[in-house]
Amino acid sequence: MLLLVFIIISIVSIIGTFLPFFPSKHWFFRDFDYVRSHLLVVNLALFMLSFFWEPWFFFIVLQALLFISFLVQFYFIYPFINFSLTKKDFSTSSDTLSVLSINVHQNNNKYSALVDLIKKTDSDIVFTMETNKIWEENISEIESIYPYTKKVALEICMECMYIAKENFYSVKFSFLKVTKDRPCI
Repeated sequence: MLLLVFIIISIVSIIGTFLPFFPSKHWFFRDFDYVRSHLLVVNLALFMLSFFWEPWFFFIVLQALLFISFLVQFYFIYPFINFSLTKKDFSTSSDTLSVLSINVHQNNNKYSALVDLIKKTDSDIVFTMETNKIWEENISEIESIYPYTKKVALEICMECMYIAKENFYSVKFSFLKVTKDRPCI
């Protein structure tokens, strides 16, 4: 029974490693991009645990696939791992860009709290999600500070607002291929 559970978890872990390579934009395939570090640890643990069972052909293939899965995950994670013991001090850099990204929950009516937060953080760019026309009207006072705005108005909890102090680049909203009501910047 334990062997069966091990095999099932191993197969799921291996499939989860290779699903993001499919060209589909569906969330089912893309979600496994976000758990790479988890799959790295799981693949390594399963690979090490696999030595506790008697080797047979299927099991050797499973071990090889687990090791390859581990290497694939490590390949993607390696650039983000800092192996140096020295810490970099970014606090003295004048070339900083601050971003405030907030989901306001459309049914929320604490408009002034958002305006206060935006003023307090003094971010260069503000992204809001789940805003609608009512939110847009109630936080319009910040447009004097943030003159560059781009908005997508959908009354289904999917409006996004891009608000910036400077015109960094052209901002374009796209919609995911999965559904036509999910905006992306």
